[in-house]
Amino acid sequence: MVYKNTSDIKSPCVNICKVDSETRLCIGCYRSIDEISVWKFLSESEIENIISELESRKNEYTTKTIRKN
Repeated sequence: MVYKNTSDIKSPCVNICKVDSETRLCIGCYRSIDEISVWKFLSESEIENIISELESRKNEYTTKTIRKN
């Protein structure tokens, strides 16, 4: 793995770093704990693949949360 300069890394982080204990997703950016921990080592294509899934994860999480309440 190649370490990248953090200023060069594209990130969906919105500085709302709170992890849902059930889904293990950050409720700010909707990345998993595992994705966050290896983010700086991922290739551009891996990052783009994850980013392309985030809106869907957000919608699924929001739907589940609404159903619970």
